[in-house]
Amino acid sequence: MKALKLPSRDALNEILDYDSSTGTFRWKRRSVKWFLEGHNPVSYCQRWNKRFAGKVAGNINAHGYRRIVINGRGYYAHRLAWKITYGEEPKYIDHIDGQFSNNCILNLRSVIRRENQRNQPTRSNNTSGVVGVSWAGDRRKWHAYILAGDNRETLGYFKNKKDAITARKAAEVKYGFHENHGRKAVAR
Repeated sequence: MKALKLPSRDALNEILDYDSSTGTFRWKRRSVKWFLEGHNPVSYCQRWNKRFAGKVAGNINAHGYRRIVINGRGYYAHRLAWKITYGEEPKYIDHIDGQFSNNCILNLRSVIRRENQRNQPTRSNNTSGVVGVSWAGDRRKWHAYILAGDNRETLGYFKNKKDAITARKAAEVKYGFHENHGRKAVAR
């Protein structure tokens, strides 16, 4: 799914306060120009400011990401943080620590899709406890594999699970996977 084009940096700075050290967004007081679409913009502006100004912006969604709605459109907070800080539209943002609600700028990095996929937690349906290692029942051995580019590369079949894990970890280094790849998923 393609991400929505973000509002301008100036517009974001006009309506949001972003604390880059904590990753927290707060609503700023808005001027009446943000409410000209309504039939009573002054009254609506006053009510909005009384209810929201100074409060934390957005909500955490079911996947653990903070989303902030601006003019009826939802945006991921990590993308807004990048735009406010650097003034550019990111392709993909990686949460280095794997905690999707941590939008501290030092926890975010702009990456290409492949890099983003190389910093993923272990999936909940993983039975070996290690990404890229599974039991091959037909061979009665542990199978180690890795996605290298667009191809799934077999690293070997091993009698010992520890050897399969060692082969997988060596391949992660070889292909430039992030050091946090395969960590336990962060509780939401």
